[in-house]
Amino acid sequence: MFTVFAGKSYYTAVMCRVDSTDSARLRMLDRTNGTTIDESAATTQRAWTELMFQWTAPTGCLRAGARFLSATDAADVSYWDDYQVWADDGSL
Repeated sequence: MFTVFAGKSYYTAVMCRVDSTDSARLRMLDRTNGTTIDESAATTQRAWTELMFQWTAPTGCLRAGARFLSATDAADVSYWDDYQVWADDGSL
């Protein structure tokens, strides 16, 4: 979890790969209001793939956080590395 400023744009990126027929999804959460901000980054690739998207902190959002999900079911296996968050100006 980290501090954000409502209305400010951020980027989130992480490296991910999955086993065989599995899938994974990166989800950004508004921890202040308990809602999902974005979950558009997903993969079914067995090779390391960068999941990345730009998002804007919603009105009233003071804290955000990421959730790394094995997307299809509880048996899916996913691997994660090099999680990053940054703003347009290079800050967090």
